[in-house]
Amino acid sequence: MSGLQSLIKRHVAPIDTVPVELVSDIMNLSLPPQELRHQGWEGGSPWSHPLRLAGVSRRWKVVAEDTPQLWCYIEAELKPSTSNAIKHLTKRWMSRSGSASLSVIFTVSRHSERESPCNDVEYMVCFDFLQTNMHRIRELVLRAPVYVLSTLPSAPLPRLETVRLVARERDDILALKETSIFAAAPKLRNIYIKGISRALGVRSFSWSSLTDLHLEVLGPALMPCVELLAACYNLLSLTLTMQYLTREHTAPWCGHPRPRLRCEKLHTLDVDATYSFTDFGAFVQWHFFPALRRLTEELLALFRVLPDLRILQTEEDLTGTFTPLTTSIIA
Repeated sequence: MSGLQSLIKRHVAPIDTVPVELVSDIMNLSLPPQELRHQGWEGGSPWSHPLRLAGVSRRWKVVAEDTPQLWCYIEAELKPSTSNAIKHLTKRWMSRSGSASLSVIFTVSRHSERESPCNDVEYMVCFDFLQTNMHRIRELVLRAPVYVLSTLPSAPLPRLETVRLVARERDDILALKETSIFAAAPKLRNIYIKGISRALGVRSFSWSSLTDLHLEVLGPALMPCVELLAACYNLLSLTLTMQYLTREHTAPWCGHPRPRLRCEKLHTLDVDATYSFTDFGAFVQWHFFPALRRLTEELLALFRVLPDLRILQTEEDLTGTFTPLTTSIIA
């Protein structure tokens, strides 16, 4: 009690007596976790988390500004009504994060009827922030029209582990044919791409280093998809959503010789082809996945058949022993 009375006399709040190192640890632990590599991640971490911590007291404000990890998560939605404020916050966060690794989420929002759309200059201001700090980015999420995604700046990416590219409009298809920005990312392990087209360039990424891949593909992009999957020979988990696939799209694959995937480390395969108009299950059966332990398929009722698991045993001599596969059919 005497200690508390002395603090009151000196006008020092008890919370300001906590050691600086402990305060910094408390701040870091209080931030909500952000698992961008998980399939179910949807974002939504407000800017207010570190600001609330900094607002506890003057001393906490000083500690917060000297704790780079608090400012490493940047989620910005670009739209005309808030573009200037977002630019200011983005610049401030990147400055306070020092040299720590960054998680950056940029969304180019659809404008309302009362707002004029953001122009290219406003997009590129934020991309300039990206270009300056590309070497620090560990996780990158971009939700934008294709023409914006196609202007990604080129820079070294030594820390990059996770990339999520989402074309915003339904009719947008992501090509990245001439872009090789992600090809020089030695630590890249997780990729999520939505809306790719038949013009997707296999050289756009360092596919051989990937362990987790999530693709949402339109039917015309089947063959480029097969080509890039053939380069992903270290995959552990694959999620593939195929939309509007027809016999016309599968005709080149059905010709001879058929390309055959050999993902010998793949243990989890999730396939969703409920909006396709041909049997995508035949495509899954053809490929060689000796380590597969979990298979989930969502197909039209017409094609909802149990895959022929004997295909996994055709090259048993290469794997030594065969472990029964657990198969789950949903929908």
